[in-house]
Amino acid sequence: MSETEKTRAQIIEQCRAVCHMATALSHVYSDYQTILLSPNSDSIMDMVGNRTASIMETLGDILNGMDAVTEEDDWLKPVFEEAQRRWPQPHH
Repeated sequence: MSETEKTRAQIIEQCRAVCHMATALSHVYSDYQTILLSPNSDSIMDMVGNRTASIMETLGDILNGMDAVTEEDDWLKPVFEEAQRRWPQPHH
């Protein structure tokens, strides 16, 4: 296997790893969403609010850097603004 083929194989595995981790992240936050629909979830609201605000900033930075944000994502703007107001992140 040539060095180019080895590099291609590594990058393919990295893409697979990113897909796997993004899917796992999606499942975790889908579960949080379900938990927060319960009136007994008050004790985790601040923790989940801060974590989601941080994850949103990171994912937003990544997607902006890839020029992957479109007009279809406009609904996110007020969500980001309110998250930044309630749980300001130190790096933003």
